[in-house]
Amino acid sequence: MHVAFDLRRFDLLKALHFTLPADLAEERVVTGALCDQWRDGWLAPMPYQHDEPG
Repeated sequence: MHVAFDLRRFDLLKALHFTLPADLAEERVVTGALCDQWRDGWLAPMPYQHDEPG
């Protein structure tokens, strides 16, 4: 399961409308917050990024 998540992690962040992290440290913060949210039901204050229409 770890490999599937690792290989598609940026696709997952895009699908959730999150800005892609700039570096590994930022990625760990973002994915750690997501894991907390999914595991504990805690809502992380994470900004969404929507693509501009056509």
